[in-house]
Amino acid sequence: MAVVDSSGMAVTGTFTYTAKPYVAGHKLSADLSLSNTVWTDLVWSSSASDVVTNGAMSWSSNKIFTPTNSGLYKVTVSVSARLEAGATAGERTVGLRLTDSSDNHLRSTFSHIGYYDSAVDTMTAITLGPLVVSLTGSTGYKFSSFSGNTGDGLLVSDSSTFIVEAFP
Repeated sequence: MAVVDSSGMAVTGTFTYTAKPYVAGHKLSADLSLSNTVWTDLVWSSSASDVVTNGAMSWSSNKIFTPTNSGLYKVTVSVSARLEAGATAGERTVGLRLTDSSDNHLRSTFSHIGYYDSAVDTMTAITLGPLVVSLTGSTGYKFSSFSGNTGDGLLVSDSSTFIVEAFP
């Protein structure tokens, strides 16, 4: 309880702070080819310093995060896509999505990278979020990617990040 009088404000009683649950990571376990025309799970680095959790959030199999409690969560994931040297084919459609661990779709976004727009080794960033979604406690969630065209590109390991945190 806060008490305000002419001398200022004082807080009395018990103050309890619960850390905001989150999972955050950077760096995919390896570059991921954009030749996949089916959704492919993003597998993150297994190094302890590359993925961190806090509070009521768990992490498993280098790709699945599980909130303990149901509620609203702010989600952001960003990956970089690059056309490899020697690329000879045209535009790549690149998708990024959030699903539950059974691949039920929650949100997705699509972008493209075009060979004809510039030279090989062209890069672009694909970002999903920040967005607020309702997640169910004890249910696993993951990110996956997709290429609408087969070809000469990849998602770059060192340029990939994500964060999922309780909202607000």
